[in-house]
Amino acid sequence: MHADKQRRKNILPGSEMPAQPGMPHSTVTLSQYHKVQQAVRFINDNYRTDIRLDAVAGEAGMSPAHFSRIFRKVMGLSYQDYLNSRRITKAKNLLRTSAQSVTEIAFSLGFADPTGFGRIFKKLTRQTPSAYRSLPRK
Repeated sequence: MHADKQRRKNILPGSEMPAQPGMPHSTVTLSQYHKVQQAVRFINDNYRTDIRLDAVAGEAGMSPAHFSRIFRKVMGLSYQDYLNSRRITKAKNLLRTSAQSVTEIAFSLGFADPTGFGRIFKKLTRQTPSAYRSLPRK
């Protein structure tokens, strides 16, 4: 079982943000698990665009409601929480390494507006994007 858990941790090869899916619920089939892996790859390739749940569910060949349930069981968080986490991970990198404004970063990562970006950034990091950018580098 330990090797199986290790394989699941590698669901996102080459990604900047390691996935930490929990053990899939006993009702998740191997086929559904693979469809979620396919969806995660799609999210990682397209997180900078306005990707909607129904588009990702379509990529996985599931209805949005069914996909949401299976995604949460496999990944341990909702589709939207995963997408936001992926985007904020990239935003943190951009805030440290680029001269782009917070607004430019928000739009470049698929957020509809800078206010929503700031709210989600603060929720996940407990600081504003500007405060994060001004922190001393380690």
